[in-house]
Amino acid sequence: MNKHFKNKVAWVTGSSRGIGRCIAELLAAEGCNVAVSGRNQTNLQFSGEGSSVDEVAAGIVRRHGVKCVAVCGELSREEEVARCADEVHRALGPIDFLVCAAGGGNVGSALRTHAPKGSASAFETDYVHAILDHNLISTMLCCRAVVPDMRGPGGAYISGQVIRVDGGEQLSPC
Repeated sequence: MNKHFKNKVAWVTGSSRGIGRCIAELLAAEGCNVAVSGRNQTNLQFSGEGSSVDEVAAGIVRRHGVKCVAVCGELSREEEVARCADEVHRALGPIDFLVCAAGGGNVGSALRTHAPKGSASAFETDYVHAILDHNLISTMLCCRAVVPDMRGPGGAYISGQVIRVDGGEQLSPC
């Protein structure tokens, strides 16, 4: 077990399935308390990786004996990011690690959410906005939400770590 992770807190976005879930499992195996998150509770029913984000969290607790909480929200919306970060902080304590694995392979879902209405030129704009929202904006908002937890004594430096993961749709779960 790596002492660097033991009893620390990690929020792994996009961890209800795929590479984010693998990362959450690996951190938990190293003794890290983990917050798993997905867009909603039941989004993974069709992925073959469980029926809910709560089920994923319960499995991590059972397998690794760490604390684990499930949080759900649309991370491209500032108020939902703030709510999720607050839930993680209240349940597990200050966040030491943020792993941004949300977005990436969810482009199809983003396009369904931002379906074009009209011409092909509208489709291109919506596509770009969806990609930015689900990959760039969500990462920026999550980083901004955890900085208060990661500030060192006196607030002069950041003591936590942020990692952005983009595995694409071709990756399979561990």
